[in-house]
Amino acid sequence: MVLDAFLKGFGGELKTRFINWLFLGENYTIFNNILVSVDEVSTQIDHVIVSKYGIFAVETKDKTGWIFGDEYKPEWTQVIFGKKYHF
Repeated sequence: MVLDAFLKGFGGELKTRFINWLFLGENYTIFNNILVSVDEVSTQIDHVIVSKYGIFAVETKDKTGWIFGDEYKPEWTQVIFGKKYHF
Protein backbone atom coordinates (compact mmCIF):
# COMPACT_ATOMS: atom_id res chain seq x y z
CA MET A 1 0.00 0.00 0.00
CA VAL A 2 2.81 2.43 0.85
CA LEU A 3 4.61 1.58 -2.39
CA ASP A 4 1.39 2.23 -4.37
CA ALA A 5 1.02 5.67 -2.77
CA PHE A 6 4.69 6.46 -3.46
CA LEU A 7 4.45 5.42 -7.11
CA LYS A 8 1.22 7.36 -7.63
CA GLY A 9 2.73 10.49 -6.05
CA PHE A 10 5.94 10.16 -8.05
CA GLY A 11 3.95 9.68 -11.26
CA GLY A 12 1.91 12.79 -10.52
CA GLU A 13 5.06 14.82 -9.97
CA LEU A 14 6.52 13.59 -13.27
CA LYS A 15 3.32 14.62 -15.08
CA THR A 16 3.52 18.08 -13.53
CA ARG A 17 7.19 18.43 -14.50
CA PHE A 18 6.33 17.51 -18.09
CA ILE A 19 3.38 19.94 -18.25
CA ASN A 20 5.52 22.74 -16.80
CA TRP A 21 8.23 22.03 -19.38
CA LEU A 22 5.70 21.85 -22.22
CA PHE A 23 3.67 24.97 -21.48
CA LEU A 24 5.94 27.34 -19.56
CA GLY A 25 8.37 29.21 -21.77
CA GLU A 26 11.90 30.33 -21.15
CA ASN A 27 10.61 33.22 -19.00
CA TYR A 28 10.02 30.71 -16.21
CA THR A 29 12.62 28.91 -14.13
CA ILE A 30 11.40 25.68 -12.54
CA PHE A 31 12.91 23.98 -9.50
CA ASN A 32 11.66 20.52 -8.54
CA ASN A 33 11.72 18.69 -5.21
CA ILE A 34 12.96 21.56 -3.04
CA LEU A 35 13.81 20.97 0.64
CA VAL A 36 13.41 24.03 2.89
CA SER A 37 14.72 24.05 6.47
CA VAL A 38 14.08 26.74 9.09
CA ASP A 39 14.98 26.36 12.78
CA GLU A 40 15.53 22.59 12.48
CA VAL A 41 12.09 22.08 10.89
CA SER A 42 12.06 21.08 7.24
CA THR A 43 9.47 20.66 4.53
CA GLN A 44 9.54 19.57 0.90
CA ILE A 45 8.00 21.57 -1.97
CA ASP A 46 7.24 19.64 -5.17
CA HIS A 47 7.79 22.52 -7.62
CA VAL A 48 8.87 26.16 -7.32
CA ILE A 49 8.31 28.30 -10.41
CA VAL A 50 10.06 31.67 -10.64
CA SER A 51 9.10 34.30 -13.21
CA LYS A 52 8.66 38.03 -13.60
CA TYR A 53 5.05 37.43 -12.49
CA GLY A 54 6.06 36.05 -9.10
CA ILE A 55 7.23 32.96 -7.26
CA PHE A 56 4.84 30.01 -7.23
CA ALA A 57 4.99 26.98 -4.94
CA VAL A 58 3.17 23.98 -6.43
CA GLU A 59 2.16 20.89 -4.49
CA THR A 60 1.25 17.97 -6.76
CA LYS A 61 -1.64 15.64 -5.96
CA ASP A 62 -2.61 12.85 -8.35
CA LYS A 63 -6.39 12.62 -7.95
CA THR A 64 -9.08 11.25 -10.28
CA GLY A 65 -12.63 12.47 -10.80
CA TRP A 66 -14.05 15.91 -10.13
CA ILE A 67 -12.24 18.03 -7.54
CA PHE A 68 -14.04 20.92 -5.81
CA GLY A 69 -12.40 23.49 -3.54
CA ASP A 70 -10.65 26.83 -3.38
CA GLU A 71 -7.85 28.51 -1.47
CA TYR A 72 -10.21 29.59 1.33
CA LYS A 73 -11.58 26.14 2.18
CA PRO A 74 -9.70 23.88 4.62
CA GLU A 75 -11.08 20.76 2.86
CA TRP A 76 -11.62 19.95 -0.79
CA THR A 77 -13.99 17.32 -2.16
CA GLN A 78 -13.30 14.60 -4.70
CA VAL A 79 -16.32 13.11 -6.51
CA ILE A 80 -15.69 9.83 -8.29
CA PHE A 81 -18.30 7.31 -9.41
CA GLY A 82 -20.98 9.19 -7.45
CA LYS A 83 -19.11 9.00 -4.13
CA LYS A 84 -17.67 11.99 -2.29
CA TYR A 85 -14.35 12.01 -0.46
CA HIS A 86 -12.98 14.94 1.53
CA PHE A 87 -9.30 15.72 1.79
